Amino acid sequence: MDDNLQKLIKQPTFKSPYQKAHVGMVYLCNWLENYQQDFFKQYEISPQQFNILRILRGRYPDPCTINLLKERMLFKMSDVSRLITRLKKSGLVDRVTNKVDKRETHIHITEKALDILRKIDTVEDNLFAILNELDETEIQQFNHLINRILDAKVRSIENGAPVMASEDSAAGHS
Repeated sequence: MDDNLQKLIKQPTFKSPYQKAHVGMVYLCNWLENYQQDFFKQYEISPQQFNILRILRGRYPDPCTINLLKERMLFKMSDVSRLITRLKKSGLVDRVTNKVDKRETHIHITEKALDILRKIDTVEDNLFAILNELDETEIQQFNHLINRILDAKVRSIENGAPVMASEDSAAGHS
């Protein structure tokens, strides 16, 4: 089998299989991010905004708080408040101050956003198209490997420690 990563990044060798796997994951993550950016442009939303809308739809008709959205976001570095402001300007969410606790804001998904999500649902398989090269067994293996890698993340959360030092700053801890 040809080594596509080495061809794509024009690097003949790697120090170790671990370095190669890391570089491959970074390459794939960037490729997927660009693919998603292009896909969601037609709906005038970003992948981060899509993530928020999916969370809100999952809780619909109940609202979400900013903190709940932050916890559930796939994009942990996202500024949720700024994303909500943009979604509100587009008419995709409403912000309502909690009557009981004025410090808390409830975020509600609008019918306009639900319509957009229904349109995306009809073509969502296009988002997964880059995985179509894998057969059923390979996709199960791939999911298993992702799960194994994420084991370290889950253990760190359970132990209250970051997996990597940079996660402290990414989570807003100093």
